Amino acid sequence: MQLDGFRQVVDELYLSFNRVPHEPGSDCRRHPEHTGWLLSALGHPDHAYPVVMVTGSKGKGSYAYYLSEILRAHGYSVGLFSSPGLLSDRERIRINGRLIPEAALVATWRAIRPHWQTLLQRLPSGQYVGPVGLFAVIAAQYFRDHHVDWAVIETGRGARFDDVAQIFHPHAVITNILPEHLRELGPTTDEVAWHKLGIVHPETQNLFLGSSSPALTRVMVAQRPTWPRHLITHDLEQAVSIHDRRGDRTGTRFSVRLASGLALSHLWMPAVGPVIDNFGGALAVADRLIRLSPCVVADLTASLSWPGRGEIVSTQPYLVLDASIQGESAKQLVSALGGRFDHAVLSLPNSKDRSGVRSVLEAVTPSIIYTTCSNPYLRYDYGDSRWRAHDRLVEAVSQALDLSSRTASPDARILWMGTISFIADCYRYLNRSAIPNQPLDAPQVPG
Repeated sequence: MQLDGFRQVVDELYLSFNRVPHEPGSDCRRHPEHTGWLLSALGHPDHAYPVVMVTGSKGKGSYAYYLSEILRAHGYSVGLFSSPGLLSDRERIRINGRLIPEAALVATWRAIRPHWQTLLQRLPSGQYVGPVGLFAVIAAQYFRDHHVDWAVIETGRGARFDDVAQIFHPHAVITNILPEHLRELGPTTDEVAWHKLGIVHPETQNLFLGSSSPALTRVMVAQRPTWPRHLITHDLEQAVSIHDRRGDRTGTRFSVRLASGLALSHLWMPAVGPVIDNFGGALAVADRLIRLSPCVVADLTASLSWPGRGEIVSTQPYLVLDASIQGESAKQLVSALGGRFDHAVLSLPNSKDRSGVRSVLEAVTPSIIYTTCSNPYLRYDYGDSRWRAHDRLVEAVSQALDLSSRTASPDARILWMGTISFIADCYRYLNRSAIPNQPLDAPQVPG
């Protein structure tokens, strides 16, 4: 079959996956070794540059983005692989902040395709080649073709059985461990930690831990005898401290001190909540990998923005957009924001921690508008939900967002929270670009 365009390539990447019936369950049923075989067949393009692999229960996308931007600001050419794309699959693969062009993705896949076809012929019955793994292979080849100095790679929800983690990585980061994805990785946080610690491979030299947890500590003690002798672990909670933190309607002002002695004062980012800690963690990782320039970092922070992570959509009304899908992460955000909210819009399907997030929001707002999203694969059943006097269900996302913001007063405080699919719907509603620092030529504030 002749490949004529980008959409056709993307459809082909999902071809093997769509042929196999899928049931909810453990990630242990996946077969990432097929991604590894493809990388080997291509001559290991991922060996051509140092890779930092990032996993965790929450914040791994912003961590990876911040780290890539810190490296890029210091003069390095940096490839970034993140998942999923918000508005386009091209968002998964970037070099120096620029999305892979459609023509480049098609051309790169054409070079990989013969090996993929060989793999399909030898694939055992009932197995598939994961589409995320295929995107990762394209990224690895594209980064080699363009001679990047560094690559920062975000895994999927797991690591031990994750296709993306097949990429050769001397450096690994675990941002945190939360009771998230328990159906796929659990049912306990110890098992979630076991999956995440699968990011340690024989070639891994540095393991950066963004936060500690009892589950992570227990599993690390059990796993350490099997790790490479040369592996060095770094506690990022000890390596960085963030102080003088002050949030307002425009963002957060803060100062950072690193264990190396580097001190940065009066920084500002146009975001709120735990993403500030994620930036601090990414800065501590970079401090171990390169020589940081205080001036470069100070100039960088004002331009950093990652969609749907403590993102300030507008200041009048004050509207914050966040992708928290679990009670603990929602609690962290609300605590950082402080005060009460006039309204909240919540879009969490049955598979997410709706009750946990709802209990957090009910404590800070008198009115929650429950809604759905445009992703047809997510299921919403509100039949057994309890409703307070001012809560309501508005299934159409655009109507729910309209209801919460169109008539809001300039001093109102509003929170929009939900899955990445919901964040994408919010971006379409706002007519916003998903590429940081590259807004569309259109109004970005509700109303």
